[in-house]
Amino acid sequence: MIEKNLLKEVGKMAIGLVIMCVITAVSFLVLGYFSYQVIFGLCLGYLVCMLNYSFLAYCVGKAVEKDVNKAKAYISGTYGLRMILIAVTIIVAIRNPKYFNYIATAIPFLFPRIIITLTNMFKKKEDAKE
Repeated sequence: MIEKNLLKEVGKMAIGLVIMCVITAVSFLVLGYFSYQVIFGLCLGYLVCMLNYSFLAYCVGKAVEKDVNKAKAYISGTYGLRMILIAVTIIVAIRNPKYFNYIATAIPFLFPRIIITLTNMFKKKEDAKE
């Protein structure tokens, strides 16, 4: 079972991704490229990004239970699967321009790194105040 801390992190990521997707949609609107394909692309990117992040959290939880060498092999094996999932998602968006804007689909995959960085920055500021 996934630890409560991992579930908390997945929840934070879900909220952060929603905020970032809204900002992206507004950016497309301001730039004059907004369409339903952008919304569908952002939704697809969000869903797959959350699936990817949740799978990562699950795998980290499972890897903690293994010895170091088996954990490394397990995590690197699941990394390949997660990258294939992302690639297939972007290919689906590219091949279906009637329904998805492929750029809007790909953008959410950049957000987890940004969200983690911002979260750590704010966490360090809170720790410094204490």
